[in-house]
Amino acid sequence: MLDLVILIILLSLGYFFGSSIERAHFRSIRKRESVLNKLPAVAIRRLPADFPPCKTALVAGSVVISVDYFKKFVAGLRNLIGGRVSSYESLIDRARREAILRMKESAGKIHASHVFNVKMETASITKGHRNSIGCVEVLAYGTAVITAPEYLNVPLQEEGRLVTVAAPKEKFSILKGMAKFIGFILLLIVLFIVAAMVFYTGPQLTVEMQYFDIAKVDEPFIVSFDISNENDEVVELNDISVNNGVLDNFDVLYASPSSPSTPDAPSASDDVLTSWYMEYSMRPGEKRTEMFSFTPKRVGTFPLEVEVCNEYQDCTYFNPPVTVTE
Repeated sequence: MLDLVILIILLSLGYFFGSSIERAHFRSIRKRESVLNKLPAVAIRRLPADFPPCKTALVAGSVVISVDYFKKFVAGLRNLIGGRVSSYESLIDRARREAILRMKESAGKIHASHVFNVKMETASITKGHRNSIGCVEVLAYGTAVITAPEYLNVPLQEEGRLVTVAAPKEKFSILKGMAKFIGFILLLIVLFIVAAMVFYTGPQLTVEMQYFDIAKVDEPFIVSFDISNENDEVVELNDISVNNGVLDNFDVLYASPSSPSTPDAPSASDDVLTSWYMEYSMRPGEKRTEMFSFTPKRVGTFPLEVEVCNEYQDCTYFNPPVTVTE
């Protein structure tokens, strides 16, 4: 139950915060691309023969973007059936376009008119659970060409220096972010309430098992269950069941003197369990002891697989070994 709640919280936070940041980043990218489209960046390695006199410099732009929890979860589901991992495609698209923009901004900083021989490198610099992608780095670099006559004789700060530009700061509205955060919290509360309604099994009974771990063939021994209701409400003791595999090695009879109405023979049986129905309502603070007689049939070590269930079929399981001798 707790694990499910934690998973829902992580997925919700990853989806809402991750998608909000991604949308803001794409808006920033589109705005800057509209300004920098006038600066060509091509993969041609050599300048055209009729290219005017120029000066060159190496420029680069790099970016590291992390993957939110929701994208990781969706990509993991996609790995089960194959196909396009669209959650990672948007991540790579953001990183690639951002790296190219930063490279162009570096070129614009030194008044370049073109960027030739553009190349890109991609790397996953951290690994998540089971080697899943954690953060992705994209590096774009190329040769910036300065053709404007007024800048040809202007020296760069350092000849041969790699020119880069600082990453732009992304601006987010504080009020908008707070409104989204409050919305996320309300959604998580609703999801928690729904999960509690679906998976709540009701109050539990406290059960302790008393038994003999060594017995002899054909000599019965008593197994008792001390049951108490430590809740503030009435809880029904529904049944005590024995795995059918136990009946291959033991004869089992109900032996509690406090409940003469319960039959010695089982009340019901199926392919897995043989059950004695108690259907007894236990008041808050009430304690009760139920006893069964087990008679071993053969020598060996056998498990006593027994479960004690309340009205919600929320069961306490026992599986202690018993060694049977001659």
